[in-house]
Amino acid sequence: MFFPQAGVRSGFDSTWEAGDRRFGRGWLMQDDGRKVPVLGVWPAGKHCTPAALDGLAHEYALRDDLDATWAARPLSLLCERDTAVLLLDDPGGEPLAQLVGGPIDPATFLDIAVAVTMAVSHLHQRGLVHKDLKPAHVLVSPDRRQVWLLGFGMASRVQRSAQPRADISEIAGTLAYMSPEQTGRMNRAIDARSDLYALGVTFYQLLTGVLPFVASDPLDWIHAHLARTPCPPAERNPAVPAMLSALVMKLLVKAPEERYQTAAGLVRDLQHCRRALLAHGQIAAFALGQRDLSGAWVIPDRLYGREFAMATLLAAYERVACTGRSEIVMVSGHSGVGKTSLLRMFGGAVAGRGGVHAAGNSDAPVDVATDAAVDAGIRLPYAALTRAVSGLLRLGLADHAADMAPWRTVIAEALGPNAGALAPLLPELRTLLGPVPWMRDTPSRETGGQVQLALRNLVAALARTARPLTLCLDDIQWLDDESVTLLHQMLTDPGTADLLVVCAYRSHEVGDDQGVMQCADALRADGAAVTQVELGCLDESDLRQLVADALHCDTETATPLARLVMEKTAGNAFFATRFISELSEEGLLHFDHGAARWTWDLGQIAAKALTDNVVSLMVRRIDRLPASTRSTLALLACLGNDTTVDTLARGWTGDADELEPAVREAERTGLVSCRENVLRFSHDRILEAAYSRIAEPTRQAFHLRVGRLLLERTPSDELDANVFTIVGQLNRATDNIVGQDERDRLAELNLAAALRAKSACANTAALHYLSIGLALLGDHGFSRHEALAFELTLHMAECEFLTGKSARAEHRLAALAARTSSITALALLTQLQLGLLMTGGRRAEAVTVGLAYLQRAGVEWASHPNATALEHEEALFARQLGDREIAELASLPPMTDAGALATMRVLVALVQPAWYTDDHLRRLVILRMVNLSVSHGNSDESALAYAWVAMLQVAAPTGESAGVAFERLSVEVAERRGMDRIRARVYQVVGGNLLHWSKPLRVARGLLRQALELTQQIGDLTYAAYIRSSLMTHALAIGDPLGTVQRDADSGSVFVWGPRFTLLADRLAPQRQLVRTLRGLTPVFGRFDAKDFSEASFEDRLRGDVGMLLVSCWYWIRKLQARYLAGAPLRRWMRQRRRTHFCGPRQPISSRRNTIFTPPWHARRAAIPPSKANSQPTFPPWPGTTGSWRNGHGDVRRRLRTGPRWSRRRLPGSKDATSTRCAGMSRLSPWHARATSSTCRPWQTSWRRAFIWIGNWIT
Repeated sequence: MFFPQAGVRSGFDSTWEAGDRRFGRGWLMQDDGRKVPVLGVWPAGKHCTPAALDGLAHEYALRDDLDATWAARPLSLLCERDTAVLLLDDPGGEPLAQLVGGPIDPATFLDIAVAVTMAVSHLHQRGLVHKDLKPAHVLVSPDRRQVWLLGFGMASRVQRSAQPRADISEIAGTLAYMSPEQTGRMNRAIDARSDLYALGVTFYQLLTGVLPFVASDPLDWIHAHLARTPCPPAERNPAVPAMLSALVMKLLVKAPEERYQTAAGLVRDLQHCRRALLAHGQIAAFALGQRDLSGAWVIPDRLYGREFAMATLLAAYERVACTGRSEIVMVSGHSGVGKTSLLRMFGGAVAGRGGVHAAGNSDAPVDVATDAAVDAGIRLPYAALTRAVSGLLRLGLADHAADMAPWRTVIAEALGPNAGALAPLLPELRTLLGPVPWMRDTPSRETGGQVQLALRNLVAALARTARPLTLCLDDIQWLDDESVTLLHQMLTDPGTADLLVVCAYRSHEVGDDQGVMQCADALRADGAAVTQVELGCLDESDLRQLVADALHCDTETATPLARLVMEKTAGNAFFATRFISELSEEGLLHFDHGAARWTWDLGQIAAKALTDNVVSLMVRRIDRLPASTRSTLALLACLGNDTTVDTLARGWTGDADELEPAVREAERTGLVSCRENVLRFSHDRILEAAYSRIAEPTRQAFHLRVGRLLLERTPSDELDANVFTIVGQLNRATDNIVGQDERDRLAELNLAAALRAKSACANTAALHYLSIGLALLGDHGFSRHEALAFELTLHMAECEFLTGKSARAEHRLAALAARTSSITALALLTQLQLGLLMTGGRRAEAVTVGLAYLQRAGVEWASHPNATALEHEEALFARQLGDREIAELASLPPMTDAGALATMRVLVALVQPAWYTDDHLRRLVILRMVNLSVSHGNSDESALAYAWVAMLQVAAPTGESAGVAFERLSVEVAERRGMDRIRARVYQVVGGNLLHWSKPLRVARGLLRQALELTQQIGDLTYAAYIRSSLMTHALAIGDPLGTVQRDADSGSVFVWGPRFTLLADRLAPQRQLVRTLRGLTPVFGRFDAKDFSEASFEDRLRGDVGMLLVSCWYWIRKLQARYLAGAPLRRWMRQRRRTHFCGPRQPISSRRNTIFTPPWHARRAAIPPSKANSQPTFPPWPGTTGSWRNGHGDVRRRLRTGPRWSRRRLPGSKDATSTRCAGMSRLSPWHARATSSTCRPWQTSWRRAFIWIGNWIT
């Protein structure tokens, strides 16, 4: 073959463009000197991109499927450096695009239309869909009676899988001629009917001279195809016959099932129109599509018997769209009744309304029948939600490809610093935000909160963008607990609006005690909108209509067959359609081409021994497939759903050339769908059937062979991303792995899988991998691979702790601590042990464990040290500090000594148990942290140590100045170190316990709000709850409106209430109940008892638990205040307060308020007649105050002891004899004069007014 001109693009003339391609005519010189006319096709740009080259190569590969009578067949593909040209046989003719200058007459149109449609029919008969039909891809002969198709670069085999969302620049086809399902927004399959829609656009353009839609940008084109109805051709051009206009409009229908179904049927109608026009000069009205039938069996892609369910879903969508209030719809029914189809069709309906939807499904932990579908260890949390969000991110990438910056900003702002927490779950984030590191250094107990927060914020941001956003979650009977919790949070969080969640589950697999049902009950109790939709089996009328539509006959004809199908399948939609397909496959349904109808013999069908078990039916169908396809399905069943084609190829043992045709055949039969290079069985029963064909005795060997191939063929840089798949195969064959080296290697892979699972908060999955890894190492694992055995054991203990197996974790950690010699490794173990023991409230044991570590680190302390030990530590600090100011410690170098760093972390964990165990020990721990910092440099934990020392100093009689200095030091070190987790905790300690001694409360509250923002950004829910508790206390003291205080507390409950936060809920409960009783929301004013709270039960819980002492302090303060306002005699309550009160040296605002509780009591008594008054109460000593306090507020103690002058006055219109006006209160705070101008029954409005008598001099 010789091309005479230099350069493969030269030598062509008569060129024209078609999108991103150019066409030109030239000559190909043969060896014998003959010149053959050819068409050249090459990329329109200067260079050939990989995608463009792939398109040319794909078209060249289809040459054997194309016929010269209706297509320009490829001859050769020429490549030269950075360009390429595809040479086609030139059949002659001119591009149809050159004829579209204006309307053409109906007769000429019909000649062209018949010829084009016949060519398309031939293409479809070859099992191909063009996907880019347009005038530029059609050559027309001079007599207009013959055409040849071009532009097969996007053509594909007919498949029944949905078109995925794609970048607009990568959508297969040309936007102006694209079918709605081809946009990827309808969740519908692309088949031959997509080409018929493109023909409709072309015919419209030929008849009217214009396109049916006008659009300004790609998104506008997509919206037009999805939602707009074009003006009929006859209205644009009166010369167009009405029947031709109706025919074109039928082609342009949005729903594929309402268009012409076959090109052959369209040809028949076009030929009828041409005959009528030639014979009579007009086209009389006739029924379109009467002979629109083919011999291929196709299940109608529509719903039967689901009109009410669809209407319910659409009504919910419209409500959310109108009101913005989030809702959830629960769709239930047995397996196979059509829940998935309902969700899919609903998604298409949402897209047709211009809405945004995404779908995700949960995985079964283990296939119920075969143990094959999904490895138990691969079940990651949030799977359904992340699949849906992943689809939304891909949609965003597609829709914003031209300008990614705004979309990237939305995602980045929603995730903040938590993007890394979602990296293992949402790989699209790397495309959007660039490299996103995993947060493997974050403690696992916090990672869960970060993932939850990040997902919630991301969904809320996406919902604000979509307005509304629809999430369709399928198979939620397998929804993990984390997802259930997150769903409840999203649907009750005021920050998440414009969200509709539609969930489908198998009703026979969900009990009332399951998390999904409890979540629905909780949502109803919280006032969320919950709608229930129950799907049953099809009734006989629905099934009769399905059979009639599938066989293109009337319902009367279909009735006998429908009854038989009902008898066999009980109306189960999935089983029924598969059963009818089986009849066609078995030849029991026959298409009579002469009569153009389906025929069957009920006697033959009844006599055929067809199973009434759907799995057996699927096995029979699989058995009829070619051997390569059966092997492909078996391999896919072993690998499980959502396997990529690349992974399938790595595990394939046959001829590489056989794999692609085998996958295409599996798609053609509808058993498997391929979406974005990911394979999935159409139904779990098909997977079950495919796996059952592997003989039980050979399954382990099969998995072993596949696993070894995957490990061998996976590039090293992709190993981590594919580790779940690899170990999922090898772990099923451990009995067949004999060599210890291979077992050790598999143990390493299981550790890698466990770490990846932990980073995604899949602690149960991680535990699965870790247990297998330890078993593979065997009894002598520590002697052979000490580091590997240590890591496996350590992470296993942590996962046992995080999954509620505390006893096992405790035993494992103790055994591991006994055998480890490394102080840094021991520190990791000790931190886990302390966390485990504190979770169980075992403070004394926690102290013992912590002191055991310190002993091995060279520190000998008793559990109850004497004052001498404390004095020694204080003296050490004084010597190390020397002449330096405390503020100079902020400039210490970073701590680098591994042993010191390890000890600092253990000491931080030891502070909490020591706090409630022994005052000297608590001080020792804190001071040792300070001394380590001074001697070795500052670590992240140093900032916390300085804050705790500040608390000790503030509590000391003469420690005001040192306390303020350490307070400022802690904040400066935290901000210098820059670690948000530590910075937030320091802000909480300072804002909640220190700053109010030296600054107005509003300053402290500002710092607490910064802390709350940080904890929410990093997902530290525990400290976020502590901060909310402190903020509520500050809000009450400052005098925020009670309604605002309650709303903040209730919104905080989304983060606080639950088993993980019982102590924090107990801390908040008394304050919440106080606010409620002040607002008149409890049955008896002044009492906390309510429907969801009992004073007696709460007090029983407080008794005897040293860990509840601080809660007890808060409770009795708030209870006394409530009783006082209710007018109860306080003598008994004051005695009880003295018996139970404990605040210790911590000085939160609540203890300060408690210290000044007696002045209002004294003021209250001033209104009581002297004859009934008791003796004056004594005021407790006030701790030392700082100079800044005196300068800002004066000597508060003196003014309080002097006591305000009170006058007892009956307020106008008041019948309450105890109502008073506070005459002298303005002396204590300027706002009191304003507040006291109203009645002293102010608890219905604000805390400030309700406790006007306290004398809030600290604001």
